[in-house]
Amino acid sequence: MQIFAYLILFKPKIMLIDEPDAHLHPDKQERLIEALEGAAAQFSTQILMSTHSPYIVRAASADANLIWMQHGKVQADDDEAIRRHLGWGGLDKSLLFFAEDEDDKPLRAIVRQWPELYHKLSICRCFGIENLPRDKLLEGLLVDGNLKMKAIIHRDGDFLTQDEAKIWQAGFKTRGVYPWVTAGSDMEGYFCTAEYLSKLYNITVADANTWRAEAAQSINKARETFMEKRRNIVRTIWPDGGSPNADDLWTGSGGKSPETVKGKSLHKALKVVARKYKCNDRLLDRFAIPRGHVVAPELKTIIQSAIAGE
Repeated sequence: MQIFAYLILFKPKIMLIDEPDAHLHPDKQERLIEALEGAAAQFSTQILMSTHSPYIVRAASADANLIWMQHGKVQADDDEAIRRHLGWGGLDKSLLFFAEDEDDKPLRAIVRQWPELYHKLSICRCFGIENLPRDKLLEGLLVDGNLKMKAIIHRDGDFLTQDEAKIWQAGFKTRGVYPWVTAGSDMEGYFCTAEYLSKLYNITVADANTWRAEAAQSINKARETFMEKRRNIVRTIWPDGGSPNADDLWTGSGGKSPETVKGKSLHKALKVVARKYKCNDRLLDRFAIPRGHVVAPELKTIIQSAIAGE
């Protein structure tokens, strides 16, 4: 009411409005920008408005000029690039982190180990590997416009061989894209290693390996899951044939073992084992990282390289 009362009473040529979207429901934020645009045209007024709201930006018409500023300097005035990056939550970040997983809790636990890096990235959940952005989308997102953005693309290891992981990574040609494959079968696998369990529960590495073996043996249909993941890998990595034999990979890894079951399943089974040995299984639920232990150190190197543009 105050904004429009000023406009009607004083009929200013220029009106400065500082974050009028504060405390407004998203739907009302969209209606606010529509009303302001209509009023500006009716009263021949130019409106300069500051906002952090993606709802305001997305609802603004093509007549609105969008400008991204940081530290008092104009970073970009490309309307479409600003809309895209704000939609991903990346305008005030240096790095977009596209994660395969729906549940990003373990990933956030990992990157929060490095606060100086965590605050420079925006995590974008993709709800499955098939939804990860392809090279064409990344080219438009990262290269188009004046915003210089980098991206990490995460996929689970899913029983890829090292050569297969390199083939998948080589499929990304866009400059500024850093593909990352987890060292184990998935993100939860980092929280199932013997070293991690040893630090978390103050037990020996040998005892931790005993826990892991017990947990792996309790998992049903492990071989079926392994073979299904291998079929998906063959379809995407080896469309013309030439893949290693899945039975040989299973046997070579010792059959059902911590290395041939999904980390998500192993993590769940480890909670049962922890209770068996009178330990607090909730520590696993929290993805707590013990002091002095580093989870996924290779990811820190990748994030640093991406931010530095190396």
